[in-house]
Amino acid sequence: MKTNQKLSKKVQGLMVTIVMLLVSSSMYCQTYSQEEQGLIDQLTSCWDAWMEGVDKNNPEIWYEKCPAKSDASMWWTNEGAPQQMDWARRNWDIVSDVDSKWVDMRPVAVRIWDNIGMIQFYAYWQAKTKEGNVVTEYKRTEVFKNENGSWILLGGQGTPVTIADADPY
Repeated sequence: MKTNQKLSKKVQGLMVTIVMLLVSSSMYCQTYSQEEQGLIDQLTSCWDAWMEGVDKNNPEIWYEKCPAKSDASMWWTNEGAPQQMDWARRNWDIVSDVDSKWVDMRPVAVRIWDNIGMIQFYAYWQAKTKEGNVVTEYKRTEVFKNENGSWILLGGQGTPVTIADADPY
């Protein structure tokens, strides 16, 4: 039984790697306007700030570098309801106990309407679990508002691609 589980995990890991390669090779064909690239850069900055906050055990780093509206929310669809953006402050002990890092993100659609921007993308995280490293793949949507030249997070949604990819938190 354990051999089958190990084999299944290896096959699953191989499949994720193949999907990431296929998705990444097709995504590089896209080009973005300067404004769209700025929104992608803000999203990347937010993810980098998250990891810096985790590395330094300080959630305020993320809140400072990834500004959000006070009523912004995120909905992880493996959770029962959307969470307010103060979730990280309230649950930082859970976040800091999980040994994870973001691996990559692949924009699928970037849209900007006046001062509202939306990015739909695949997100890849690696977490160390008792069974070893696990790559988690999410389908994500995040919405921002441009205020005085800065993108402010309004909210978003994240869905694990499969139940097996559920958030390690």
